[in-house]
Amino acid sequence: MAGQFGHARILTGKKLVAVTGDYAGPYQLTFEDGSTDSCEKLVLAVPYHLIRKIDFDPRIWSGFSSAKQLLNMQPADNGKLQLEFSSRSYARTRTINGRDVEMSAVTYSGPDSYISTWEGDVKNPGEKGIILNDIGGCRGENLGDAVPGSGTPYHGVAHPADVQRLLGEFDKIWPGISSEYRGKALVSNWWQNPWSQGAFISPVVGTMTSFWGAQLETEGNIFLAGEACDTEYWSYMNGAIASGERAARDIAQSV
Repeated sequence: MAGQFGHARILTGKKLVAVTGDYAGPYQLTFEDGSTDSCEKLVLAVPYHLIRKIDFDPRIWSGFSSAKQLLNMQPADNGKLQLEFSSRSYARTRTINGRDVEMSAVTYSGPDSYISTWEGDVKNPGEKGIILNDIGGCRGENLGDAVPGSGTPYHGVAHPADVQRLLGEFDKIWPGISSEYRGKALVSNWWQNPWSQGAFISPVVGTMTSFWGAQLETEGNIFLAGEACDTEYWSYMNGAIASGERAARDIAQSV
């Protein structure tokens, strides 16, 4: 984007707090730092559950569909830990009860444990391997901060307590694998990240019958994009990309 539009046109660290104007625009945008901007067409690509925290002019909000006004969309409490190991022992053949079993990094647990894992670099030809842990529930909401100086408090080197707990659980699945841990681990903590306040959207009971499909509908000249705004690949990056391309096409066709 910077290559196409120039760095000067991309402003980061801006939190949208209010949108005023008529339903069809133009729109006046107010940011938390007190700065403002205006536009005739607006693309909202913020995490969907954060839309409710934006102060919309009643003239705009009253025009939104009744389904969209429900905003029946909650964020998932997932986070991720990635641990590097000196070998891919988790993917070797093991004999269990007299049978050879092809192992992998794909595992699942109960909701109070580590939730699920898979291999993070399956196509890397090297000997070293990465197990990616997708964690959620109370553990996802209570991941430790990243090690200071390694990134942001929410994305950086994983807290040692989280790593040690995870290694203890891994040893139950792949006995002795903790001895192959190379001391490198990363955390992605979306739940506590103030810019996301949660991971991908997580439909609750009633979402599909009262709301689903409304999230991607255009309101006036406000276009909706982001992973929540794709009914086929919601919660995935390709859903976010597809929704952005759709919004761009809709804007181009509306000119």
